[in-house]
Formats: sequence, C-alpha cells, structure tokens
Amino acid sequence: EFVDVFQTKYNRLDILVNNAGLGSKHRQLTAKGAEMTFTTNHLGHFMLTRLLTDYLLKSGRSRVVNVASASSFQGNIHWDDLMLEKGYTMWKAYSQSKLANVIFANEFNRRFESKGVKSVSLHPGVVRTEIWRSALKRTIPAILATIFYPLILLFTKSSEQGAQTALQCALMDHDKLEGGAYYSDCVPVKMNPDGKSEEYGKRLWNKSLELIEMKDINY
Repeated sequence: EFVDVFQTKYNRLDILVNNAGLGSKHRQLTAKGAEMTFTTNHLGHFMLTRLLTDYLLKSGRSRVVNVASASSFQGNIHWDDLMLEKGYTMWKAYSQSKLANVIFANEFNRRFESKGVKSVSLHPGVVRTEIWRSALKRTIPAILATIFYPLILLFTKSSEQGAQTALQCALMDHDKLEGGAYYSDCVPVKMNPDGKSEEYGKRLWNKSLELIEMKDINY
C-alpha cells in the first residue's frame, strides 16, 4: 500500500531508511505463516527496498540506511530453521533478524553501488523506545527497570540521540558514505564477519525472494 501511494506522488527516491523493529517474547506468525520478528525486521525491509529499487536508481546518487543492532554480533542465520520452529527465544529471533539486516545491506550494496545506490547498516545504541514493551510486560523485568531506572537513563539513549547515526548516514555527503559499512556513533566500525559474506548475501537474497514470493530483477 505504501509503494502504491508513493508511486502516485513521486518519480524518484534519494534516501530510504529501514527502521521497523520488533522483539517478541512469544513466537508469532504472520497470516502467511512466517515468523513475525524475522518478517518485521528483515523481510519487510527487503520487500520494500526491492519494490522501490527503480526509484532509487532513477535518483542516481541515492542510499539505503538499514537500522540494525549490536545484537547482530551474537546473531546466527539458522538456515535450516529460519522461522525458528525449534527452540524459539526473543533474543535468538531478534539477533538473527538484525544480522540479516547487516547481510542484506552488504548484498544490496554489492549489487547496486556501481549504479549509484549505496547501502549501509548501523547500530543506533540502546535506545529507550517502545521496542522494549514486550519485555517490560513481564513482572521481573518491569520491577528491575523501575529499581534501576537512573542507571538505565545513564547507559541508554533517548529516541533523539538514537536517531543520530541514522541521520548521519542519511545526510552525509554521498561520496563520504562508505557503502556496505556498519556504523555506530556516526562512524564505520567492525561488523559481524558473517555480515560481509558474499555466500550468505546471495543465499539470504534468494531465500528472501522465495519467502515474499517475488522474482529477482536483473538491472
């Protein structure tokens, strides 16, 4: 629906920021039977970006900014169980989806940087947003959050502070943006080595196309 509306209003796209995020205590499924965290955090971004790729290419020097997380360092892509039917935990699902963000950013950049479209991923920091609402509905985490609230304020970021790295990646000069890089605190930093893997990039790309029932497009 978003793409349909976009197409009626615009003929180019300079900046796309993929920022939807979900962390769910319980395993949930979409109407089509896909695991909700992976769908929200990766497949939705993948599909939206693919549907808007033509508009990014029309803009010449455009970019895709993927909001990932430091949890990507603990993440693994469970190729034989992407939907986590076996042994689901919130952390397992979330870290897998965030590693997928990093892998996708690199693979998209490999395919399109030569055509003028750069793609990066980033860690915004530990930000006080609604993404924590599921965990805070549990009694013990809610009590601990109340007790340690001053420390939480000290070691976490506000939404405004958490947006700074995404803004930096979205607004810095195109020539200075390091395509395929992983940013934190507004500068490129090391990423999970799996994020750079061309094998994983191609594999995730093809699997994502399969899951959203789309065909690849050759540019």
